[in-house]
Amino acid sequence: MHDFTRVGRPSSGNLVRRIGLDRNPLCRRSDHVEARARLAALVLCAVTVPFAMVAGVLAQDHLSTRAARDFAGREHHTATVVDDPSLSAARSVVVTTARVAWTDRAGERHEAITLAPAGTRRGDRMTVWSTRNGALTAPPLSGRNVLALAALAASGLLLGVVALSLVLLRALRWLLDRNRFRDWENEWAELDTGRRR
Repeated sequence: MHDFTRVGRPSSGNLVRRIGLDRNPLCRRSDHVEARARLAALVLCAVTVPFAMVAGVLAQDHLSTRAARDFAGREHHTATVVDDPSLSAARSVVVTTARVAWTDRAGERHEAITLAPAGTRRGDRMTVWSTRNGALTAPPLSGRNVLALAALAASGLLLGVVALSLVLLRALRWLLDRNRFRDWENEWAELDTGRRR
């Protein structure tokens, strides 16, 4: 008959031992240094989460303000494509350039070259954005764009800290391994000279 024992949840002592923070006399000093560095990297990554959230909120606030300012300072117009767009080798098959014309609120006619979807033909209508003085410009950021850029800022900060932590841990591990290998080589040399005596 087999005696099956139920394995419970690990105790805090087991967790400390598995992480490598116990006072095990068989662990080298370098093992303790590496374990503490891993724990510090983990804490740093955990502490970065609220800072990344704050960075995302601040980015969203800044981008929302900028989008509102851009929306107030720009005008949108319905423009007409005046020439057949030519698909150049430098452009993709999704977007091409086209010469468009529009009339602003003051009744003044403007022409410019802008990006247009592939398949656009002469006489097609499209929406363009311009500054108050009639210069063609990009549309202001939409709410989705603002949210996506804010999320990108927050996740970029968090991923940057995680990546930096991993690189630093790897560099520390490389240095510690060099020292370990050198110590092992010295210990083997001492054992080898002890056998020859």
